Formats: sequence, structure tokens, C-alpha cells
Amino acid sequence: MNPSPQVELRPQRAVQISTIVVVNIIWWMVMIAAIGLGATHLHRCPIQPYIPIYLIVLGASSLLSLSLTYTKSAWGDGIVFILSSSCVTLLHLFSFGWFIAG
Repeated sequence: MNPSPQVELRPQRAVQISTIVVVNIIWWMVMIAAIGLGATHLHRCPIQPYIPIYLIVLGASSLLSLSLTYTKSAWGDGIVFILSSSCVTLLHLFSFGWFIAG
């Protein structure tokens, strides 16, 4: 008896979804920690006073980008999808520039 190809792909799909969920949770925790560390040491960094600002902006832009990505995938098509896609693209460009500038 030969199982259908769809049955064979289910475990791979479950592993893929689980991996994406775990990576997203870890990324959220890292960005929240970056915002927290930046806010904690905002005016008290003895080496470089701009590092806390860099951490806060990097964390906030990454969390906003992730939130808009979830919104984009939830709405499917329409004006919300187009606005979310354009905002995510702008946030990715900003994050890239911020990373290079930092």
C-alpha cells in the first residue's frame, strides 16, 4: 500500500512550522531584551552614549516589522495588505541602513 504524497509531506510541514514559531519567539525575546537594555542604560553608557539609542531603535523597528508581517499575512489581499507590504519594505530598508550606520 503506497501512501499518498500529501501524507508524506505532513511531518516536514509540521517541523517547518514549529521551527518558524520557535525562531520567531526567540527573535521577539532578543528584540525585547535589546529595548530593555537600551532603556536601562540610556544615559549611563560610559563607552559610547549612542549604543543604548541604537538598541532601542533596532528593537522597536524589528518588532514593528514583525507585527506588520503578521498583519500582512492575516489579511491576504486588499489595501491593508498593500500598506503592510510597503511599510515592511520601508522598515527593512531602514533597519539595514541603521545596522550599517551603527
